[in-house]
Amino acid sequence: RGSKMDDKKKYIKWSVVAVISIILYILFALFVNNWKFSSSNNYILVGNYLIWHENKGKYYQLQRSNDTITKNKFTVYDGKKEITDLTAQYSSNDWLFFDKNYNQKAKNYKFAYSGNSKVNSVDYITSTYEDNDYSIINSALKKEKTKDILIKNSVKYSADFDGDGKIEDIYTTSNMSLVAVDYSIASYMFLVKDNKVVDIKKAGNNTFNIMEIVDINNDQKAEIIVGRQAFNNPTFNLCYQMYNVKNNKLTLKQDCLYENKN
Repeated sequence: RGSKMDDKKKYIKWSVVAVISIILYILFALFVNNWKFSSSNNYILVGNYLIWHENKGKYYQLQRSNDTITKNKFTVYDGKKEITDLTAQYSSNDWLFFDKNYNQKAKNYKFAYSGNSKVNSVDYITSTYEDNDYSIINSALKKEKTKDILIKNSVKYSADFDGDGKIEDIYTTSNMSLVAVDYSIASYMFLVKDNKVVDIKKAGNNTFNIMEIVDINNDQKAEIIVGRQAFNNPTFNLCYQMYNVKNNKLTLKQDCLYENKN
């Protein structure tokens, strides 16, 4: 009988040890995961509403600014040159950048990065609808058999997106309106190479809004940062995606990821 009691006590003891070990492992895993995020100073800012926190090659959106960001030193691209060693402050829906003497710099800010992040600018041209765009846009919409698209809403982005030495065009177009309409909402982003439409992406109620075009991993190929939003109303909470041009396709490199989804 004594032996059975001893066995029972040992079983209870080891069961308790096992449960405590599992709890400690879970707590440790959660701590390490949170530490990896919080200890990384790799931030990318694009426009006034996109904050990416980089971790292991993935870019996680923050839904607000925080003190960690404002304590970092940023390299800021103002559309012409890079300015280093600047601090960032978010005020009245704008990012402001200051040097060590608190002089405001980079007033025409395009993007900024900190830590081990590295973002290169890409030469591209943005243009609104012109008459000579009609045949290209119309050919894309015919492929989709879409009616009622407001072609004059189109925007064209021209650059060497895939690093082949040739200029490609990406168009975005939508029939979305600020007033009530009696037709179905449709939005498109399509790739044109050698004056031919080679790939089309379709969206419904959320438009394709190209926020910026950059080279994040220094491979001479462009990352196209796209905000998926309801008619030009950016916020921190929107879905921001990253596309590449690869093999004549608009390839989704990363869908929206949130560091802390509320």
